Amino acid sequence: MSEFIIEYELEKIKNHNTRGYLKEVISCYNTGNYRATIVTLYSVVIYDVLQKIIELNSIYNSEEAQAILEDIEKSRKKNERSPEWEEMIMNRVTEHCDDNKHDDNKKYLNFFDSHTYGKYKRLRNDRHKCAHPAHDSNHELRNFNRDDARVHLRNMFEHIFLKDTVVFANFIELIENDISYYGDKVSYQNLDSNITNYFITKYFINFSDAATKQTFNYLFNYMLKNGQSNSRRILAMNLLLDLIKQRRDLCLNFYRENMKSVALEFNYTEEKISFRDYGESSLENSENNISKIINLFFEYPEFYYILEDYEKNKFIIKCKENINYYFISYFIENENIDEHLIKSKELLSKLNIENKPKFIGDYPKVKPYSILKMHNKFNNSPYLKELNNFIVDNIKKSNDYYYSIEVLTEILPLTINKFNRESLKELLSNISNNNDFTGLGGRNQYGSSFRSLNDYLEPYVETIIKKLGKEFDYIDYCTHELLEYLNQKKEVYFPTK
Repeated sequence: MSEFIIEYELEKIKNHNTRGYLKEVISCYNTGNYRATIVTLYSVVIYDVLQKIIELNSIYNSEEAQAILEDIEKSRKKNERSPEWEEMIMNRVTEHCDDNKHDDNKKYLNFFDSHTYGKYKRLRNDRHKCAHPAHDSNHELRNFNRDDARVHLRNMFEHIFLKDTVVFANFIELIENDISYYGDKVSYQNLDSNITNYFITKYFINFSDAATKQTFNYLFNYMLKNGQSNSRRILAMNLLLDLIKQRRDLCLNFYRENMKSVALEFNYTEEKISFRDYGESSLENSENNISKIINLFFEYPEFYYILEDYEKNKFIIKCKENINYYFISYFIENENIDEHLIKSKELLSKLNIENKPKFIGDYPKVKPYSILKMHNKFNNSPYLKELNNFIVDNIKKSNDYYYSIEVLTEILPLTINKFNRESLKELLSNISNNNDFTGLGGRNQYGSSFRSLNDYLEPYVETIIKKLGKEFDYIDYCTHELLEYLNQKKEVYFPTK
């Protein structure tokens, strides 16, 4: 800390009891009782270190912490009032150094390096001089001034009180173990919020700046690590997004200063993706790194914006191999969604011309995953109207029954309530002019059976009729069968007298 303001630093202490005890220490300091400041400060140091050991044992399952607590209990049972365990505790949390010899038969935690241990020893020695006449050659209590007390306060804040417990554990190893355990329980479509909340409460909210940066670097590289299972990499990706959410500016600055030039050096240009990778399937591809980078940029486009131009171009070229990748990469146009939707339509048309289908359904299309991801992102934005127009226009391009059913059962349930009257009219017109909607019902040539169009539209009829209004005439927008169906339904919601 370049500037040390005690009251400001006090608010950063997470342990409620430690913070309360330190208020007493600071009160002594502010009233000029510097000897009392040093004595009580030493007591709070011992208390805080003990609490960190307890937390390491109870939350992070540290074997070393458990062994130390067991030895403390043995020492206290021998002589409950003896301060011997206080000296022992500091020995057990300090790395092996000339001033601190270790017993090979015991377990240790490296809270302190030799430098920090030296600061602790100085506090301990001064505390003894403040509290025990025996520590002075004239059997007096030593007087200390404001600067002496302030140095000890600053040292203990920097090296003990402000260091989070998780930093004293091998937290990267702990995170990796937890990812290995929980990673097999997740996928893109099934991410249990309890799992991500577990990592947030156990790790992220307790992190110092240094721990946050170290974890950002670790998770970023883990999600692009092909040697790991894809489900674990998916979890790492989501944890990275949660970490950024917790400390957005810190993560962005670290990325800018330390990772921007190497962030896209992973070999995604060799990844084989095509128009047949329809969003969901490609996201589940264990070799696919570009989809994970897209998810990062999708949630936090500022990470894309700080890339060099050549890296942006490299990224765009790869995205254009798949309409679903390109479609959700709205940030390419600096969030000019209108322009991005126009270019997405152009790309979709280009891919359809270049890729002749080998069988029904084998053609480039924007799948529900991509559409709903974008719709959710801009649900309350000025761009929603244009996005809804894109959805309706995309219905016109459906070339098989299966995609039509995806529109009716996956896309419309989550979007139709946001359609305005013009979008709804266009929706009815496009459905009526596409045989893959009007032809639903019965079986196709492959033996698959489908419900009728009216059955699929049933959940949306009330929305359509009430939004278009009592006087709306469906005759110019619907086939005969659909017209008859909607007029019957209109009579239900707007009965004639």
